Amino acid sequence: MSEYRLENTSGRGPDAALPPELRGWNWGAFFLNWVWGLGNKTFIALLMFVPPAMFVMPFVLGAKGNQWAWGNTTWESTEHFRKVQRLWAWAGLATVTALPTLLLVAFLGVGWIFKNSDVYAMSLDLVHKSPEVQQALGVPIEVGWMALGTIEITNQSGSAEISYSVSGPSLGGTVYVEGTRRLGQWTIEALIVEIDETGRRLDLTPPGR
Repeated sequence: MSEYRLENTSGRGPDAALPPELRGWNWGAFFLNWVWGLGNKTFIALLMFVPPAMFVMPFVLGAKGNQWAWGNTTWESTEHFRKVQRLWAWAGLATVTALPTLLLVAFLGVGWIFKNSDVYAMSLDLVHKSPEVQQALGVPIEVGWMALGTIEITNQSGSAEISYSVSGPSLGGTVYVEGTRRLGQWTIEALIVEIDETGRRLDLTPPGR
């Protein structure tokens, strides 16, 4: 061990000779790029914020990561280096695996909130009962699995803008609804069903709005 420590060239920058057993791809640098760069004093990784370099830097970091990390940081041994870079690799893999899952859960969660709102339920009831929609789309009328838009509530007041898809045996359409909340009660201010294939718009806004 003492003989190896005398030959340890890590931390010497460009003059650091990478041991042959450390040559290869660095997955931590590839997955986490600029975060890995900060943690390994490899600040060239910040080129991830500069287009068009950002598109090639993950691959450059993956290929050169071991050499740069070895030269920019003083390591106790090759085993120490391997252990730390292995942790970076697992962290990177966990990040790229978990992030899409978290985004999907958040996306579905927002849709669930919209589809369980009073404005959504009120508008869907009007769509199902509309003879015009039934004639245009056919029956039964099915509802898409996702709803998009915004809902803002402050105390007993609020506003909402939601859109969602509907379809029947004949055609499909998109529902656009706007609502306001006053004294804890939601009211539909505008309700439009646009037939996707023809662009025809059916106004289902309740009378007096």
